[in-house]
Amino acid sequence: MALQATVLRLMTITEAFCVGRLVELADLSSEANAASPRRAMLDDALMHASGSWQAMERAFKDWHSVKPSWSSLRGPTEVRNAVAHGLGALTHRQKLSRTATVSRINSVGAGVNEFDRIRLDPAIVTAIAEVCATFIRDLDARSFREF
Repeated sequence: MALQATVLRLMTITEAFCVGRLVELADLSSEANAASPRRAMLDDALMHASGSWQAMERAFKDWHSVKPSWSSLRGPTEVRNAVAHGLGALTHRQKLSRTATVSRINSVGAGVNEFDRIRLDPAIVTAIAEVCATFIRDLDARSFREF
C-alpha cells in the first residue's frame, strides 16, 4: 500500500508542476479582471488543457512550442491509473489495450501478475521517482521564463 501511495504522490506532484507551469505561461496576470471575456476564455482553455496528459502535451506544444519527452511518463501514468482507478489492478479501460498497457507498465520495471494486479517494489518506485524528477527538470528547462 505504501508503495502505491508513493506512486500516486509522485505522479500528482508531476501533474501539479505541469499544470502550474501551463498557468504561469498563460500569464493570467495580464488579465486581472476575472469577469472579462478574455479571462473566461483563458480559464476555460486551461481547464480543458489540464484535463488529461494528452491535452497538456498538446497545449504545451501548440500554445508555447514546448516539447519535452512526454513518452517517459507513459509507464508511470499507467501504474498510477491502475493504482488510483483500479485499486492496484488494471482498469477495464487498461484491459481493452492490455498488451500496450502492460508494455508501458513494464517499461518502468513494474509488472502485472496473473490477476492483473500491479507489482511494485522499492526499486521500481525509486525508478518512477527518477522519471518524474527528470521530466520536471526537462519541462522546467524548456519552459522557464522570468515571470
